Amino acid sequence: MIVHDDVDAAFLEAVDEFVEAGGTLVLTDSGVNLLADLENAAAAPFDADSVDRRELFVPNVGDRNEDHPLLTDTRSIQRQLYNVVAQGIKTDEAPMWLVDSDDFADAGGTAAGETDGRVPAGTIDRADVDGRLHVVGGLLQPPSQANLHPFGLLDYAVAFLGHTVLTNALGHVQVRSVDGEVDRTFGPAQFASVDPGLGATGDRDAGSTVQIGDDTVRNRVTVSHEADEALAVRDLVPYEYDVAETGETVVDVEPRRDDGVKVVSIGPDAPAGETLEFDYLVETPASVGTQRRSGTYDLGPAQVRDPDDGEWVDVDGTVQTQVVVAAEPLQND
Repeated sequence: MIVHDDVDAAFLEAVDEFVEAGGTLVLTDSGVNLLADLENAAAAPFDADSVDRRELFVPNVGDRNEDHPLLTDTRSIQRQLYNVVAQGIKTDEAPMWLVDSDDFADAGGTAAGETDGRVPAGTIDRADVDGRLHVVGGLLQPPSQANLHPFGLLDYAVAFLGHTVLTNALGHVQVRSVDGEVDRTFGPAQFASVDPGLGATGDRDAGSTVQIGDDTVRNRVTVSHEADEALAVRDLVPYEYDVAETGETVVDVEPRRDDGVKVVSIGPDAPAGETLEFDYLVETPASVGTQRRSGTYDLGPAQVRDPDDGEWVDVDGTVQTQVVVAAEPLQND
C-alpha cells in the first residue's frame, strides 16, 4: 500500500515489478497520483490529468456501487472514509484524490461509487493483467496543525467504512470478538487463487435460506471439473457453524478463527469426467453474537486443489447464503 507520491524512480520500478508478478497494490491519499507514473499494465492508461485533488465536506464514497467487492460487508448508509476533525482538518477542507471516471473505465476499472463526478475508490482487475490495483482516494491523511486543536490530534482517524474497504482491498478478514468468542467477521476469506482453467463448477443445497439457530442442516454439494485427473476437495463453512459429523465424507475440520471459516476436508476426491456428490450435517449457531439476533452467513465455496501448483481454486456455484434467526427471543429484564 502506498499513501503518498514522494517516491523515486527505483521505487516505482519495484512497484511495477510487484504488480506484474501478480501482486495487489493499493494506492491511497496522494499515492493515487502515482497512477500517472507507474508503467505496469494496470496503471499504464493514466496520465497526469487523470487524478485531481479536491477538498470536500468529508472524504466520502458517494453514489455507492453496492455490488462492488470493496464494499463487501458495509452498509449502504456508510459513506465517510476517515474522520476529519480528530486530525485538525476543517469540514469542507477534507482532501481526496479522485480519478477521472472515463480514464478509470478505459483502464478496465470498476468504481465503488462516484464522488464529484469522479471515482473515489475502485479496482482494476483484468484477466490480461496478473496483478490487481485498488484506488482509495482518502484514508490515511496526516493530521494538520493549521487549525485550533485544544484537545490534541490523532495520527490517523480511519472511519469504519475505511477500515472495511482496506480489509477488502488487501484480501483480509476483520474478526470482531467478544469475551473470546467470534461475534462477527467483515471481509471475505481469501483461500482460492485465480482459476487456472480447471473449469470447476457445482452447486449447493443446504435447505432454506432462513434457518433457526441451534438447528441441524444437511449440507449437500456437487463438484465437477475439466482436469484429466481426480482432484482433492474441501469445503468452507462459517466459523460459527459446527460440523456435526466426521467419517468417510468429512475426514477433518480445521477451525480458522482469523479467517472466519472452518475448513472441511472431504474424503473422496472429485473424479475426472464425473460429478462428485457429497453431504454432511452442520449445526447453525445457537445465538448470533452476544445478543440473540439474526445473522447472515455464507456456506462455501467448495474448493478443489490444482495438481500443478497445489493452490486451492473456488468451485463456481457452491456458495449459499443463509440468515440464521436466534433460537430464543431476547428477553427483557
